[in-house]
Amino acid sequence: MAIVTSIGIQCMLEGLVPLHLAEKLNRHHDGGITFVILGLVFTTMVPIVGHITDRLIEWRGETMRYYVMMFGSLATIAAAILMAFAKSFAVLMVGYSFFAVADLCMFIPAQSAYGDFVNGENVNSMARGYSIATVAWALGAISLPPIGSALYSQHGFSASVPDLLQNTMGVARSSNGIVAAAFGVGGLLAGLFTGYLSDHTQNRVGFQLLASVLYIVSGLVLFYAKKFYQVVLFRLVLGISSSMADTMLFTTVADVYPADLLGFKMAIIFVFDHIGNMLGPLLGGKAYEHMGVSGIALISIALGVFELLLVAVFVRNSIDIRHALLAIETHMAKTPRNVFVLLEELRKKLTPIARAELKELQKLKQADSKASNPSEIFEWDRVYYQHKHLMETLGSVDIREYFPLPQVLRGMFTIYEKMLGVRVVKEESANAWHPDVELYTVREANSNEHVGSIFLDLYERDGKTALNAMHKIKPGYKSEDGTFVTSKVAITTSFSQPVAQKPTLLKHRDLQMLIHELGHAFHEICARSKWSALQGTAASSDYSEAISQMMENWVWETSVLRTFAFHYQTGDPMPEDMLQKLVASKMKWQGIDALHLIALSLFDLSIHDKGLRKLNVAEHYNKTLEQVSLVKRGKHHTFGAASFSHIGNASGSTFYCYIWSRVYAADMFVSRFVKGGLSNPQTGSDFRKEVLQPGYSRDLMGNLVRFLGRNPNSQAYLGMFEE
Repeated sequence: MAIVTSIGIQCMLEGLVPLHLAEKLNRHHDGGITFVILGLVFTTMVPIVGHITDRLIEWRGETMRYYVMMFGSLATIAAAILMAFAKSFAVLMVGYSFFAVADLCMFIPAQSAYGDFVNGENVNSMARGYSIATVAWALGAISLPPIGSALYSQHGFSASVPDLLQNTMGVARSSNGIVAAAFGVGGLLAGLFTGYLSDHTQNRVGFQLLASVLYIVSGLVLFYAKKFYQVVLFRLVLGISSSMADTMLFTTVADVYPADLLGFKMAIIFVFDHIGNMLGPLLGGKAYEHMGVSGIALISIALGVFELLLVAVFVRNSIDIRHALLAIETHMAKTPRNVFVLLEELRKKLTPIARAELKELQKLKQADSKASNPSEIFEWDRVYYQHKHLMETLGSVDIREYFPLPQVLRGMFTIYEKMLGVRVVKEESANAWHPDVELYTVREANSNEHVGSIFLDLYERDGKTALNAMHKIKPGYKSEDGTFVTSKVAITTSFSQPVAQKPTLLKHRDLQMLIHELGHAFHEICARSKWSALQGTAASSDYSEAISQMMENWVWETSVLRTFAFHYQTGDPMPEDMLQKLVASKMKWQGIDALHLIALSLFDLSIHDKGLRKLNVAEHYNKTLEQVSLVKRGKHHTFGAASFSHIGNASGSTFYCYIWSRVYAADMFVSRFVKGGLSNPQTGSDFRKEVLQPGYSRDLMGNLVRFLGRNPNSQAYLGMFEE
């Protein structure tokens, strides 16, 4: 209601400006200048008010949002008083500028609150927020007939409608209020209609084109207008086209751009909007003076054609933007803007950590007598010195000797058995595509009911693709008689074959990979969706990867490693000092590695935004990675983007999922499993019921909310860097 009231006041105060100019200050033709001033104020104050609001909320919490809105209400009253009693043009403009600031203090906190509220549920519902604003504006417009020519300066080419009514049609000048009401009705209808459509379609550009066509139609109606009702019809169609264009434009901008750029983009829109409102009255007045009604109509048609051309250009340049919108729409993030918000939050908080890690790498490089350019860390240095430091930390003992594959595999199955309440049994014969393949049947621990089947094809061989992955052999589904047909999956890796009395030995990163892929497997076989297309890992990658990345935490827990980290020959447990050093290395270099993922994610998103027509891809790739990851790429830039396969396959625009899933994985692990105990059967049962079992048959964010008891956040992930 506060927003509705504010917009109603806005319409009325803006209606006062042309009346003051014409009747009190005798500056009838200076309406355009007022909009230039207003545009400059908006341009300056949009990012400032947005920044101040954000800082106040960080300082004292969400309550400050409403204090800013209260200030906006008080400032609106002060602006109204200044404008009502203005004796000079300067005072009127001060009041108008103060009103602009007050308007922003109302809108920015309200819209950000709405965006925060829907975040994670249906971010496209932001369209409804703008639709409500449009409806409120329309209601304010309908309330204007008593003021007479209150909308005199609202739309440029119709600025002379009051004169048109009085001088050409012999209708009282005050009847312009009825015309204003028609514009409001059009805005009301189109606001509701396009707000709904914007929530349920990605073809927003098509509706902007339709709005441009209606704009031209309104000009044609005015061109042939001979009677008062035709002028009313002209304003009705104009209201529909204006509301449709604004709703689609603002919702698209809100979806695409990150929070820190949103104010800037909106400011640019405001500038063009008010420049149009500046030129409109001047052109409209001159056209009416020389050509009458036909002049105004021709200008409106010309403006409609111009807008149509602009939208056509937007169509040409927005194909790649729509790619990101469509790609992310089915993920938990919903919109590119939400991705940008999270990436920027992580980048801001992880950059100081990465800088400190970078200094450590520089010291390692400087201590290396064979290193060139010891003061700089290049991309090829990063992995080399990270691995070198790990080997020096763990000592000369080969850590792989404590991780024989059969032993590790049994330990991992035990983890899943305790967590999910199942029993994993190895079958004597897999009857599979190769003798190396093993088959494991998963059953309910209590009832022996079949849960699913997992084939393990873990060893390298000629002709086999070296790929670590989980593959669906037969997704589960509910049959016509109501029984569930269980899933069959396979995990492929390329571990070395065991030889003689020596089993396959694994590095610790092999443990991470194996428990990760088993996470996908158990996600798939524990899901119980009606349709196979919605089964388990059919869910978006930011969801399914979060599940498997969460499982990686178990191989960093000392209590877990002690259950299967035994020497393959002697049976001795891993020495305690080695175990502690291994676990302590979990977050080592994670700041730099996270920034590397963020850099690639930003490149992935930006390449689909910018397109390839005028972009030097190699330069853009190297520049993005250097600026974000802080690691140098060298003077002779290679074409790194050519090896970044995600931008050209089905993962285009969604590489961010790798860092996004880390955040949610950490939240689930810390908030439920660490807090409640790794072996807590209730936590495992909740995880299976709320996260694994629904598959893609339920809203993915809703699954996490049910499991966590709240919306997920980045606190747990960032907290890991402080331990």
